[in-house]
Amino acid sequence: MRILIRWTPLLAIAVAGGLLLLHPGALTARSAATDPVPYQARYQVLRNGDVMGQATVSLTREGPLWRLTSRTQGTDGLAALAGVVIVEDSLFRMRDGAPETIDYSYRQKAAWKSRERKVTVDADAGTILSTDKERSYPFAYRAQAVDRQLVTLALALDLARGRTTDLAYRVVDRDEFDEERYRLGETGTLASPIGELRTVR
Repeated sequence: MRILIRWTPLLAIAVAGGLLLLHPGALTARSAATDPVPYQARYQVLRNGDVMGQATVSLTREGPLWRLTSRTQGTDGLAALAGVVIVEDSLFRMRDGAPETIDYSYRQKAAWKSRERKVTVDADAGTILSTDKERSYPFAYRAQAVDRQLVTLALALDLARGRTTDLAYRVVDRDEFDEERYRLGETGTLASPIGELRTVR
């Protein structure tokens, strides 16, 4: 078991998108539902208070499956000069009220380098395969496994349903497949174009 503390710009964007589920207008009495609520949100990406880019996060339904996608593009400063584009895509199913990854991909392009990662979950075969460039990392399948982007939605869904304890998720992240545990901290509000959002650290 890992006790994980991490905060990256892309993760912050994904979490912010997930926190829209906590907005009363978005939930509309669906806090006890087993399915998430589709949405699309746009953000400014900041670094040290300066705008670096724009990001779009969307959650859509595709028949019995769901897709969470985030796209970040550099629009100012070095990020614009380097042509930075980062795309994360999670195709998943809802299993017993929780998301489970089917396919995940991460693509980062910049002037000086590119990076690609992928995770494929095959419940029928009992396997999970994570790849990073030429390297592959196989794992035994465990139910409700999520990728590093989808864990933010799993967390937001649990919080929207009022769950405050036992926030633990099985996360595949490159060469690791382990349980990540989260603990609730301070609550507050965040001003946004759609009004104030309730937040929790």
